[in-house]
Amino acid sequence: MKIALAILGALAGLVILVALVGVFLPREHQASSRIQLTQAPDTVWAVIRDYEHAASWWPDVKSVKRLADIDGHERWEETMKMGPVAFVLTEERPPHFLRSAIDTTGGSPFGGDWLHEIIASPTGTTVTITEQGWVSNPIFRSISAVIGYHGTLDSYLTALARHFGENVTPEHVTSGE
Repeated sequence: MKIALAILGALAGLVILVALVGVFLPREHQASSRIQLTQAPDTVWAVIRDYEHAASWWPDVKSVKRLADIDGHERWEETMKMGPVAFVLTEERPPHFLRSAIDTTGGSPFGGDWLHEIIASPTGTTVTITEQGWVSNPIFRSISAVIGYHGTLDSYLTALARHFGENVTPEHVTSGE
């Protein structure tokens, strides 16, 4: 009995410590990753913009469905490994820029925008994705800070490159680069 209470006390202490650390971490974060592809910007744009077929090339996505628009903006739901995520296409300038935002209409413990920049380069296209996000729950904030903010960005970009038969390692970009 004493061992069980000691284990429960240790677990409770760990949860309190993680939450306390999270309270002192910033709610907002920004992370950017980029890759170089040999494809033309129009070709890359066509794949990125075709949300309906993202599950065919990005293994993290199980399915995608179109939802009702919000204020004239397309709304989609991707069912990821961790569950469904709804997002809204908030801005697009083909074939160079796309901004989508997590739909937090029903409340969410996290949110933010993904900015896709597709820039022609001498050898093809540079694709940079920037996540401007936030995490409200201090426990999740601590966990996110430990595991990092680039995981989903890197998975997306690596899968995008594989779709074109290319092998890349995403580069983590700091502000101003």
